[in-house]
Amino acid sequence: MHVFLTGGIQIGKSTVIRKAVQGLGICPGGFVTGFRQSRANPSRRLYLNPAWEEPAYDEAHAVARFGEGLPPSPDSIAFDQLGCGYLAACRSWAKLLLMDELGSLERDALHFQKAVLQALDGNVPILGVLKQAGHPWMEGIIRHPAVTVIEVTEANRDSLPEQLITGFSDQAHSG
Repeated sequence: MHVFLTGGIQIGKSTVIRKAVQGLGICPGGFVTGFRQSRANPSRRLYLNPAWEEPAYDEAHAVARFGEGLPPSPDSIAFDQLGCGYLAACRSWAKLLLMDELGSLERDALHFQKAVLQALDGNVPILGVLKQAGHPWMEGIIRHPAVTVIEVTEANRDSLPEQLITGFSDQAHSG
């Protein structure tokens, strides 16, 4: 079972995932993205970190740069190296993979895309986030037979963590 959440910016997708993982009481594998500064800051970086560690906001973890009035500038090599590395590093022990989040910034990170798509064919359940305004490479995720996509809304975001805990509980604690 793989579940990917989607929805508007700041609707609570990552919060839903964080609450679900806390409720499952496990240490997840996979990766998380995040900003050190507020999203409102026009000059900021996006960082990619392993889901099982506290995030590091340094150059070694930067995967994209944002500038005022400029389109985002993704670093495909960093996505490939970091993302593939995190997925490989947790392969032997992860009972759940986090992929928070995937979108158009990874459009040229072909090794990373391949690693994500290969994980969908594996036995480890995945809980992830897909940007609402995606990119064609994400169609392989959306159309995968083991994937369910759920839109997070104000109406369902408070009940989703418990639904995810129930859905993932048996899988995440087996093996």
